[in-house]
Amino acid sequence: MRLISILLFALSGLVLVTHASAVALNPGKEGQVLIFPYYSNLGGNQTLIQITKPLQGAGASAPRALKVHFRDRNGNRVLSFNLYLAEALWSAAITTVNGQSQLILPDNSCTVPQLKQAGTNNAVAVPLTSGFFEVVDMGSIIEQTTIDAAKDFDCDRLEAMWAEGGVWQTGDSGFELAPPQGRLRGTAQLINVQEGTLYSFVATALTEFSDIPQHTGPESEVPNLSTPHDAGTASGNTQSVRCFKPVQEPAACIVDTWADPKDAVAAVLSSNELRGEYTINDEVGAKAELILTFPLEPFRTEGDGLPSAPVMLDISGVIGPNAGWCAPLLSVPPCIGNYQQFTSESVSLVSFNDKSEDFGNLVVPDILKDAHIAFFPEPGDPPLPKASTVGVYFPGVLPQLLTSNSGTRYAGVPVIGYILQKYTNGQLSNEQGETIKANYGNAFELSQKGN
Repeated sequence: MRLISILLFALSGLVLVTHASAVALNPGKEGQVLIFPYYSNLGGNQTLIQITKPLQGAGASAPRALKVHFRDRNGNRVLSFNLYLAEALWSAAITTVNGQSQLILPDNSCTVPQLKQAGTNNAVAVPLTSGFFEVVDMGSIIEQTTIDAAKDFDCDRLEAMWAEGGVWQTGDSGFELAPPQGRLRGTAQLINVQEGTLYSFVATALTEFSDIPQHTGPESEVPNLSTPHDAGTASGNTQSVRCFKPVQEPAACIVDTWADPKDAVAAVLSSNELRGEYTINDEVGAKAELILTFPLEPFRTEGDGLPSAPVMLDISGVIGPNAGWCAPLLSVPPCIGNYQQFTSESVSLVSFNDKSEDFGNLVVPDILKDAHIAFFPEPGDPPLPKASTVGVYFPGVLPQLLTSNSGTRYAGVPVIGYILQKYTNGQLSNEQGETIKANYGNAFELSQKGN
C-alpha cells in the first residue's frame, strides 16, 4: 500500500501521465466547477461576483446552464438557483441596504427561479451574510429555440420549462443540453467603499468534472462538489488526476479511481501544508487575517472516507516543541502560544493581533468584520512577530488518510487558503491640506509546498 503525502509527493520520481475525463485542479483557474472561498456583506463589506465563459473556441457561443449554491460558514445551503449564462460575462453583487441583505443582479442572464421582481431595481432580498459558494456547469444548450430564449433573456420561457408540465420537469432534464464545456472563470472582490479597500479572489477551478449533462431543477441540491461523473462512476471508479512539480522536471501526475465520487474531488483539493506571509506592524498600520475554506465539509457523512485532520497554525517558521509562536488549532498543544480551536465550520477565519492586553477580549477583526479565531499572545508571552511566514499544517493520522481503489493514500484535507493583508497610511493630504487616512491591501492565496 502506497502512502502519498500531497506536498512531498514530488520526491517519488513519477513519470508524466495525462488522462481525459478525470477530475483535476486547473492551475489556470478555468474549469467546469468554480469554488469561491469567501463572500460577505458584513461591516460595510460587499462582494462583487463575476463569472465568464470563453469568447471563442468549442462551445463558446452556446448558453450555459449553471447551478449556483451559496452556503453559510457552516456549509449550510442558503440560496440555490439555475443561471442560464448567455453572454460572455455575468456579474452580481452581495450588499446590505438599510440593514437588509440583497443580491444585485444584472439584466443580461436569466435565473430560475426568477429572483428579480418588477420594480426592485435589480435587487432581491437574500439570506446571505458570509460563507462560500460553488458554481457547477450543468451543460450547454444546443436546441435553437431554447438558445434563442436564453439569448433574448426570455426568462419566462425558461422558467416554464421547469414548471409543472414543462419539458425539463416531466421528461429528460438533459433534453436540449450537451455535456458541460467548462472553461468557466470566476472572481469575487470583497469591497469596502467607506474604507477604500478591495480584496480579490480568483475562484478555484476543477476541470473534467462531468462527461454528461447534470441539469436539475432550481430547487435541487445537485449537482454539487460531491457529484463528479465519468465513464467509471457507475461501477465505483470515478477518476482523478493530481499533478505535482518534482525537484527535477518534468512534472508528474497520478491517476486514481474512487468508489465515492466526492473523494475524486477531495484528492485534487487535498493539502497537508499551506504557506504564506503576513505583516502586523502599527508603524505602517498593517493588519492580517487568514481565510481557510473546507469546501467538502457540507458533504461529509458518518463513516465515509473523507479525511478529517488536526489543523496547526505556525507563524514561527519552525515546527516543533520549541517553535516559538505556534498554535495547534485542533490537536494537543505541542508548542507554546495561545491555543485556539477551529469549529466544524466550512469557512474558518483567523485574525492576528500583537497586543497581549487584548487577551481574553473579543477582538473585532479589522478587515472581515466577521466571527473569527483571535490569535494573539497570552500575558507574559513574547509578542507575535511583526512579519513572518504562516504555515498551515494538516498532519494526517494513517487511518484517516484518503485511500483510492488502488490503495494510494493521500495525506491532508481538502482546503483553500488566503491571507488578507491591509495597510493604513495616515500621512496623505487632501486638496485642503488635511491629513487623511488611506487604506490599501490585497488577498494572497496560500501556496502548496512542492506544487
